[in-house]
Amino acid sequence: MRTLISWASFLSGNLPICAILLVSVMFKYFSAEKVLIPLIFAGCYTVICLIFTGIFLYTLNNTIKQLEMKNGGTYGRIQNIKIQNIFSSGTMTYYILPFISFAAGDDLLKNEIILFILILILGKLYVQERMIIYTPILGLVGYIVLAGRLLDPSHKELGETLLLIKNPNQLVLGPREEYDIIYKRVSDYAIMGIIDLHYQNEP
Repeated sequence: MRTLISWASFLSGNLPICAILLVSVMFKYFSAEKVLIPLIFAGCYTVICLIFTGIFLYTLNNTIKQLEMKNGGTYGRIQNIKIQNIFSSGTMTYYILPFISFAAGDDLLKNEIILFILILILGKLYVQERMIIYTPILGLVGYIVLAGRLLDPSHKELGETLLLIKNPNQLVLGPREEYDIIYKRVSDYAIMGIIDLHYQNEP
């Protein structure tokens, strides 16, 4: 299941690329050029990315809902929080390379085959490295990634972590801020959670 969600995360990040490809092929198609097969391929790519984006976002939103209902999850605290920039040059490579594959040439079918091969290779690496939170689609739907120090309810330190959270308007960031959270682990280095306002204490 985690592998499926990781693939869904990766493909959701490629949705804008597939949409741009589809639009560019449609322009050529309606200008009377014979690009029916590339149009079908571009349409299939886009539909697949849409389906996996839906799966990914449904899973995240359902997890948030379950945590809000206190159905599962782990109680803890997070401190010394700051916004984490997840789009380093290395991360963006996973999305820039597929874009270059079809933006650099005029042979649409050839570019789409290259795009497909790149998506398979980069997707495999993305899943292998468990980069589930490294997708630009999260920012578009109200999620943000924070870095902080995770503690258990007894204040025992559990180490540094990345926290994926939705609509964090109530958060004040800073080294002295500390919040009670309910969370679920989504990878070795990242958790997804909500602030538990009923149990929030002053640091």
